[in-house]
Amino acid sequence: MKKKFGTAWMPGLAGSCVLAWASLVHAATPPADVERSLRDVAAKLNQRVPVLLDADTRVDKVSVEAGPRLVYHHTMVTAKRADVDMATFNGSFAAGLKSKICASPQMRPMFRNGVTLEYAYRASDGPLVGSIYVTPRDCGL
Repeated sequence: MKKKFGTAWMPGLAGSCVLAWASLVHAATPPADVERSLRDVAAKLNQRVPVLLDADTRVDKVSVEAGPRLVYHHTMVTAKRADVDMATFNGSFAAGLKSKICASPQMRPMFRNGVTLEYAYRASDGPLVGSIYVTPRDCGL
């Protein structure tokens, strides 16, 4: 049976990101400062991981990639790759994640500074399931 994943957990660690980000960066920040601030955010969040977000999902680490992009690396702890319903993952799960992140007023400064969020998911048996990207454009910026 294919696993379907909900989105109820998303505000947890994302909220921590917002608080850390808000303390470091304001709107219209120079690109070098944005990347430095993202690295500071990732370092702070990495002190709290690994952390179970719900019964199915663990955040293993947070990294910063070019773009600028903040990447949350997740493991679906109860699902092997073959168990994941990719239509749900790429459809309603991705849409729900984007909707919740874009609806957060605290995320606006991050998106105004051109930051993309990536939510990368691995299955419990190791293979990458996929990544969901939330871009400033997705959020109307």
